[in-house]
Amino acid sequence: MSNCRHLFKFPFYALTLKTDQERLDEWIDQEKYQVVCEEIISYVKKNGFDYFRKLERTVLSETKEFLDYSWNVCSAVPEMAADELAGAFHNFVCKYFWHYGPGCITFLYEHNLSERLSDSLAKRHDNVAELLGGLMKAEYKSFMAESEEMLFEIAGAKGNVRDKMADGYIRKYFFIDTSYRHKIELDKKKVLAKAKAIIKHGEQKSGAVEKPVKIKLSKEEEIIVGLLKSAEIVRDKRKQVAMAGAHVMLKFLDEIVRRKKLDLDLAKRAHWFEFQDLLDHPKETVERLKKRDYMSIVLDGNSFHYLDYIAIEPRTVADSDVQFFKGTPAAAGIYKGRVKIIVTKKDFPKMKKGDILVTDMTRPDYLPIMRLAGAIITDEGGLTCHAAVVSREMGIPCVVGTKIGTQVLHDGQRVEVDADRGVVKIVKN
Repeated sequence: MSNCRHLFKFPFYALTLKTDQERLDEWIDQEKYQVVCEEIISYVKKNGFDYFRKLERTVLSETKEFLDYSWNVCSAVPEMAADELAGAFHNFVCKYFWHYGPGCITFLYEHNLSERLSDSLAKRHDNVAELLGGLMKAEYKSFMAESEEMLFEIAGAKGNVRDKMADGYIRKYFFIDTSYRHKIELDKKKVLAKAKAIIKHGEQKSGAVEKPVKIKLSKEEEIIVGLLKSAEIVRDKRKQVAMAGAHVMLKFLDEIVRRKKLDLDLAKRAHWFEFQDLLDHPKETVERLKKRDYMSIVLDGNSFHYLDYIAIEPRTVADSDVQFFKGTPAAAGIYKGRVKIIVTKKDFPKMKKGDILVTDMTRPDYLPIMRLAGAIITDEGGLTCHAAVVSREMGIPCVVGTKIGTQVLHDGQRVEVDADRGVVKIVKN
């Protein structure tokens, strides 16, 4: 659906998953994405930013529409008759894919152009992270920042006013604690607990307010900054749509599991188009899913492939003996500490205050452990990814897009994160 709604097309994208784990691995063709990045820069040089400004307006309006629709569907699912449930699910999936499509464009260029801008500035300046933070400063406020502001207000309210505000929070952010594999239903008790936690960590939230910087940029650097600032909006709305979409799809799956008395973990092995099979032929479908240990989804041009094996493997494995590696400096600072590798939510209890959080990417449900982190390292992402935005808000040194952090580091290892330059160095005891 993303290729149907964009001037710039995805050449290749894939996800792979081992069904007894929660970690998804994402795959792209770096060389082909680089070609698309050149096309985007050339287009903006010739035509300006109008296409991307229109895209911003589209995602801002469509996301609100989709969230309202998703809330109404979620509320109605438990009362639907069997035939109505199947039809409603089909309609929802069509709307979900349609609304998710526009935000996907940032996958094409955000990481590559973040690296490109960082490397270009590093040739002339030592304080790259500080400069990037200033260049990326925008008036736009992410939905996570708005969520936290609302929680602060709830924490300060009392009685009926507080209850009404909590109801409003649930209505607006019903999806906030859902991941692609797990759905969590918000209630007042959970909202008040979140508000209490926000107050407890409130002093960290205002950690760093980036100041706008005045430096001379090349024409290409100006274009990249413009594209990345636009990407921050588009990506944020895509994340909202993705979380709400996952929440509603899991709501449908929960309902199917309840009615057909199925095992939820087994049912989660189903691709979206197999939900109908779970309704119509539950026994046969479950037997098929029992044999499914691996899953892959591959977008090759305009063709989607859903496979029962790991379709993509790494061409090379990172050298475990490396002493340092680089990424994009996303939030300034230098910090030494011990590594904690966080792959899934099951790893969260490992994280203690002051540890260095190392992960493939962060998501909104990572916020509690991000507040504990002395520094953050990710394999993926660019200057507008979740880890980068939140780290700048909290004032936590952060290096993103290292590609190999989770492969070469291990729990308890002592490292230095130089987020001013985007360098991670292993410290020998």
